[in-house]
Amino acid sequence: MKITDAPAPIATPFAQSGTRNDIPDTDPGFTGDTAGRAAFATGFPEITMRPIAAGGVPPFGADFNGILYALSNAVRFYGAGGHYKFNADFASKIGGYPMGATVQATDNMGHWLNVVESNSTDPESSLSTGWLPLADHNGTATVNLTASTALTPLQAAKANLRFTGTPTGNVTVTFPAWTKRYSIINDCAGDGAIICTTGNGESISIKNGAKYEVGCDGKNLTISTVNASQVFAEANKNISALDAPTVQQLLNALGSAAAHAASDFDAAGSAKAAADALAQSLAKIATTGNMADALGILAIEHGGTGATDAAKARDNLGLKAGATMTKSDANVTQLSGNANEAATTEQLVQLRERCPIGDSTRQLGFVNGDKTRPYMLSNTGEIIELERRVVTYGDQYAGRRVYADGYCEQWGRVGYGDISPVPTTVTVTFPITFSTVLGAVGTPDTTQKVTMSRVNLRTNSVLFNMYEFDGANVGGSVVWRAWGYL
Repeated sequence: MKITDAPAPIATPFAQSGTRNDIPDTDPGFTGDTAGRAAFATGFPEITMRPIAAGGVPPFGADFNGILYALSNAVRFYGAGGHYKFNADFASKIGGYPMGATVQATDNMGHWLNVVESNSTDPESSLSTGWLPLADHNGTATVNLTASTALTPLQAAKANLRFTGTPTGNVTVTFPAWTKRYSIINDCAGDGAIICTTGNGESISIKNGAKYEVGCDGKNLTISTVNASQVFAEANKNISALDAPTVQQLLNALGSAAAHAASDFDAAGSAKAAADALAQSLAKIATTGNMADALGILAIEHGGTGATDAAKARDNLGLKAGATMTKSDANVTQLSGNANEAATTEQLVQLRERCPIGDSTRQLGFVNGDKTRPYMLSNTGEIIELERRVVTYGDQYAGRRVYADGYCEQWGRVGYGDISPVPTTVTVTFPITFSTVLGAVGTPDTTQKVTMSRVNLRTNSVLFNMYEFDGANVGGSVVWRAWGYL
């Protein structure tokens, strides 16, 4: 269907000027001459569906007119943009309004949205549940306060709230727990504040004469913005008597003049006094060069130093350096060594380039991350690999060599007796136990009559299988060497 397919609105309900009956919701018990009457619940009775010869009766034409009038009249109302208000009797008959239903506010300026199923509560009653303000076009609800109170749903549905009256002291106004924004004005007489709350979250206080933009998240009320009447709530009527007043004092006076133009003092005179005081402060800054004379002390948490002089500022900021730091010349060689002299960024870069490790090395590292290949980088960019640190024990006949990374070489000599025709096993137990054995070799120190056929490696020993090949029984020793990691 397209928007161009919209039917023409019904301007006149069917049988508006014709004869028609009001159709009841249920059959009240029509009999006799009215036995053929219709009701909304049952429609036309069964007797109107029989042939007259069989005892049937014709339906009433006025009922047809009444039915079609009721339907077309409702269609005309909706076609004209109408919207029904909450109806307790209707809600009872249908079992409550469904979720998503909307009804018009009683002031005809807004609507209520139902967010629960089968809702029979009045959205504008104090017992209302499940209804939220959908739209409101009547800008302001004026609420007269004499004591603490709760806003009615219709009042809270407004975007602007203006509180008037003469309450005694502070009063509390309870808001519905809705997600909504308000513009709130406290126009009450007296000095009391209005405490705004939902009863279950953060509250806000609105002073007399203040206007707040307020947001509610369904629990907490928070202030979005304030106007001058809140910021400058306290007027400084004696501003002209101050000697170079602070900016805060100036703002208080200027704001008071704007916010209390109709109050009990001369607003124009106050504004002029504030302007004169501002001129005095600016003149003093120009004379002394000290902003603190007019600005007062700006706290550290607000971006200041919390001080009125340089020494105290350095102390507050953790920069106890003594005298004022002075910038040195650009070349690093011209640094004087004075404890209060500050190096420039350019000088720091020069230091990085000019200060090698030792005499001519500016970098140490490992080649490709290999910890067994340490290197140093010369000032010319040449990579020079360094030998690993080695500790050697023993002599050429028996000993070990241990490297810094745990690599180890061991060597020694072991004797053996006459070799019979069968192989003889010579076992060498390492003086130092390896965690990983990488290899071992052995060499007989006799003639070529003896050789080795196999080497069996273990973590702490090696087996040499030896035999003689010319049939002569011989004896001697094996010179061995093994290597691995400790």
